[in-house]
Amino acid sequence: MNYTDDFYEGLLNELLPNTQLFARDVNLTEQQARLYQPGIIIKERGFTDATPRFMGMVTSHRFTIVTNHMVDISEFEYGTDWELHIANHNAHYKVLDVYEYHGKTQILLLHLPDDYRWKVFEEGNFSIEDYLIEESRKRFEAKALGEVAPEVAGKDWLERCKWPLGMSVEETLWDPEITIEEQKRVVDDGGFRDFYHQFIYVECRDLLLDRMTTQIAPDDTGLVLYGYMDDECDLMFQTVSIAQEQETTIDTRPVQDATYYNLKYEDIKRFNYCDLRYIDLDRSHFETTQQMISQWYDSKDEKENILLETRVLDSVRQIDRPLTFTVRVIDSSIGSDQVLVEIPRLSEDGGLWGILVTEPIDNMGVEVGDDVYVMMNELEDGGYELITALSVMSTADEDEDEVEEIEDDLEDLLFTITYDGKGLFARDLNLTEAQAEQYKPGLIIREKDFTDATSRFEGMITSHRMTIISDNMFDIPTIEEGRNLGWHISDRNAYYKVLDVYEYQGKTQILLLHLPEDYHWKYFKDHSFDIEAEFIDETRKQFEKKALGTIPGELTTQEWMDTCKQPLGLTEKETLRGLGIPIEELKKDVFNADFNNLYETFVYIDCLDIMQRIMPEQIEPGDTGLIAYCFVDDKDHLAFQPVQIAQETTNMVKTRPLEDYMDYKLSWSDVHDDHYYDIQYEDIDRSDFEKIAEAIKNQYGPKDPEREEILNDYRIGPFRRLVAPYLCIAWISRGKDGMEAEPEFVYLQKRTEDGYIGHLYFAPDGRHPELGDKVKLWLTPAEEFNEIKLVGTVIKE
Repeated sequence: MNYTDDFYEGLLNELLPNTQLFARDVNLTEQQARLYQPGIIIKERGFTDATPRFMGMVTSHRFTIVTNHMVDISEFEYGTDWELHIANHNAHYKVLDVYEYHGKTQILLLHLPDDYRWKVFEEGNFSIEDYLIEESRKRFEAKALGEVAPEVAGKDWLERCKWPLGMSVEETLWDPEITIEEQKRVVDDGGFRDFYHQFIYVECRDLLLDRMTTQIAPDDTGLVLYGYMDDECDLMFQTVSIAQEQETTIDTRPVQDATYYNLKYEDIKRFNYCDLRYIDLDRSHFETTQQMISQWYDSKDEKENILLETRVLDSVRQIDRPLTFTVRVIDSSIGSDQVLVEIPRLSEDGGLWGILVTEPIDNMGVEVGDDVYVMMNELEDGGYELITALSVMSTADEDEDEVEEIEDDLEDLLFTITYDGKGLFARDLNLTEAQAEQYKPGLIIREKDFTDATSRFEGMITSHRMTIISDNMFDIPTIEEGRNLGWHISDRNAYYKVLDVYEYQGKTQILLLHLPEDYHWKYFKDHSFDIEAEFIDETRKQFEKKALGTIPGELTTQEWMDTCKQPLGLTEKETLRGLGIPIEELKKDVFNADFNNLYETFVYIDCLDIMQRIMPEQIEPGDTGLIAYCFVDDKDHLAFQPVQIAQETTNMVKTRPLEDYMDYKLSWSDVHDDHYYDIQYEDIDRSDFEKIAEAIKNQYGPKDPEREEILNDYRIGPFRRLVAPYLCIAWISRGKDGMEAEPEFVYLQKRTEDGYIGHLYFAPDGRHPELGDKVKLWLTPAEEFNEIKLVGTVIKE
């Protein structure tokens, strides 16, 4: 193939800018090392692992790779710190140099284009190669005998890199040519990106015999095709050339009246194909074909093109109908099903409007042709799915009531900020430019850990301040030890909406609205409340007034700065954390649960074993557990009332009603070996929850207000015996015996102004106090036990 000067110039301009050096250290035998001669081309059939951590060596040889097209996958490492980069399989390298220095040898490789143009480098040398050799030798001399980075000199890393590049198990170099047979796969196994706006070769002689009998020759094996989408939204293929397949190349000739031979995906899906990336053939007419198809068929609708170019949706895209997607339709009263939706338009809020192409199996109140609103849902593995929640569509009135309630709460919070001077919390830190750019107004973020902040909204010494608007942060003065920090904290997995990013005289405020700590945070993804503008205006005034003012000394200590230095909502890789909370993160053992986190709460319990025993007739494939309401029964024991059957996925549960649910009351001992979590973050059908809770309270709840007060007393939660919540462990004084207080179980009966009254539930024989003795108890500070301790003494009657 003859190439022009422009071709060579374009190739080098693509290959050389922004190159880096990557190291792959190995121990080569003399026979292996002898195979790498300067000037040869090698092909590595597998992926190439390498690191930019170019430091000292513990091996005899180093492959130094000059490249600008390795893929950085270090974000997927877990504690290895290799800075792992990977070159694609069938990568070609040219051996530029073999250089020995003080017993260490560098084999310098130039990473060639990942297409047929690697062959250009067989024909001769480029002047730039001498420069690369000279510079890499200098770097090798400076690094090879220096300090070794232990992460890339350890057993695991060296095991990944131990095999010589381009070499077979017989210790011969692979043929750099890639046969067409190696590249083939079935069209139906390909993906949308393999065909859309791509030229491919399809081995389809049967199709030629059927469709092109007047043009076929004895040695013809298939066609070169170009993929596009027609104005009916079908994936189509324009015939470009008739092809005769050779071992590593394809001979082509033009097709007469090519535009009459357009093919559908269905026509070719059973045949083998390969892309033309590694095939050196005449491409002179490719540009003309692309321009012609683009002029005739490419959509002029910008939003439609955005959908076509959105790669994260390819996993749910129909290849033959690229604007038709698999969508999970959810009806909270029935369950979910897979349907097809043709999506013709984007909405202004980033959602999608589509037309239902297939109906769900169950009657969900929709039929083919209905308009549905579709949302993207990020999965835990980084992928996406499309969902349409019919329950949301059918309960618009209920949603409207909840939105109005949220607006009322926001108005109350604004009043607090404006008139009471409360509700604002500062978290001062220094952000890099890359970190700061992550926070865009309108974005929702999730902070996985506790959020520390101060109510002392005053001067700052850092570059950035995260100002948190909240009425749900906890004041924790008990551990401040006299320091005036104004220390407040929000719970784990708090959600915040970024309302504003505001710079004032070199200081920047990132304004965060602390969202409801349950599934209602999702309303802020779909709604922008008018009152948000008032929050922004008020906090800007406060920021201008305070940011350059007096700085409290307590808030400038290294200890406090370290407490607040982590940017909220970012991972260690400095990317925004996904909004979905993996269920595995939320789960806890029932056995070790805190009564305060269970009582009068609906929870998910993964108890398939119990279900198989007591309700086998209601189980369906995929069921994993139950949604249950926790209460204290008429025997004063903790119990659970199942209300829904659940199927657990990565970061959500799907539910359906449990028939005759009142027949399936569970005791603590039934489920104490299982796991549970509070479903506050789950957007599931709660239409009957209030009614169920009220019915159970009427049937089992304490009729004595004093006993009810005991159950609702949050402070004594750490001292309760979970299976029997009126029983608490307390340290009872030994009275006249002069002995120190020892822990005993006390049955609480009522609460008094300064403590509690109960009686000793059990005690060893012959000891004072005795079983049944009446005791008075109170809470007292105790550093060694959750900051407080329940203590008591016997009441003499």
